[in-house]
Amino acid sequence: MAASYFYEDLTPGLEFDLGSFSVDSKEINAFATLTRDNHALHTDTGYALAAGFGGQLVHGTLMASRVIGQVISLGIFDESIVVMKDLNWSFLKPIVANQPVTVCMQITERHLRHKGQTGVVGRRFLVSSQDGQLLQEGCSSAVVRTRDAEGAVRLEENTPSFVSGAWVSQLEQALERDGNFIAATSSFDGSIAFHFGDASMGLRIYRGHVIDSGRSVVSNATFSIAAPCAVWLDFSKRPRNEFIPFAMADKFKVGGSTYEYLRMTRAVMAITDQVRVVLDRGLKGRPDA
Repeated sequence: MAASYFYEDLTPGLEFDLGSFSVDSKEINAFATLTRDNHALHTDTGYALAAGFGGQLVHGTLMASRVIGQVISLGIFDESIVVMKDLNWSFLKPIVANQPVTVCMQITERHLRHKGQTGVVGRRFLVSSQDGQLLQEGCSSAVVRTRDAEGAVRLEENTPSFVSGAWVSQLEQALERDGNFIAATSSFDGSIAFHFGDASMGLRIYRGHVIDSGRSVVSNATFSIAAPCAVWLDFSKRPRNEFIPFAMADKFKVGGSTYEYLRMTRAVMAITDQVRVVLDRGLKGRPDA
């Protein structure tokens, strides 16, 4: 990469191809020595083969470290990184020595902070085999610098970032103008909570109108719908609203009153239609019309 990416550049939905690489036996053995995780599955090829694997197993945490190292080696955050906040990783399928893998990184969310000087970005990492099988998946948020504090604040005002407070407010305003939402909730007196990763939006609805919102609404919701930010991004990119297929595939988690959730299916579809519209607008950098 020729230049570092700053907060303003890291729009949710942006993807980076981190390239392909493999981990050899020498690296596995060095990691085993460093961490003292020298189980024979990692250090003895014959033992690993007898156990049913295709060779010496790469430590899951070694692969996670290599992925983060790949980001550093490409210089994506060289000038902008402040600190990595967390790391969550899933080891879905085994990876063996000298097995080529491809890696991509997706920006899933961002939040401006400290008067526009820095912001937090969510990152999702996908490690796949050459034939496209997902082997590992991880998430990590990082604090990065903005290129220009005042400009970043203006950018956030014009095109609120998923899933900032301003983005949620924009969604609420869109619902107030949506005839489908008003009709679908005309007999509803309750609340619906939506969880976008760690961020939440609660809507207190009375006969077709949002009369309150916030965390207090979330905690007392009639029913709730939750998914990681990456799932919401995938959902927004589909050519049509696929909420029902996503829910049936358990990509969306539904909690609370099943009866009210089923009764309000039309309302949920109307709300998620607007989620898609507002999210798409933000991904394309368009201000609210």
